[in-house]
Amino acid sequence: MATQTSTQRSAAAKRAAATRKRNAAKQSAAGTQLGAVATSAQRVLDPTVGAIATAGDAVKQSAPTYTNSALSRAGSTKSSGVAAGRSSAAGGM
Repeated sequence: MATQTSTQRSAAAKRAAATRKRNAAKQSAAGTQLGAVATSAQRVLDPTVGAIATAGDAVKQSAPTYTNSALSRAGSTKSSGVAAGRSSAAGGM
């Protein structure tokens, strides 16, 4: 390696410092952009997740009502059919 003068060393040091400064600024900007993208995505997803949770709660609340009423109807149909079947069988004998 050739011997450098103090002026050349000083210039090289300044270029290196400028390069480090630019690289730091790029990393900072990339981090800021990533944060902005994450915030935007969160703003889009939060209402969607809330709507899905609300819909799930509505289904959860209405399912037992539907199930209970369906079982009640099924139970009365079965008991009516059984009772009718017995009475007609008993009456036929």
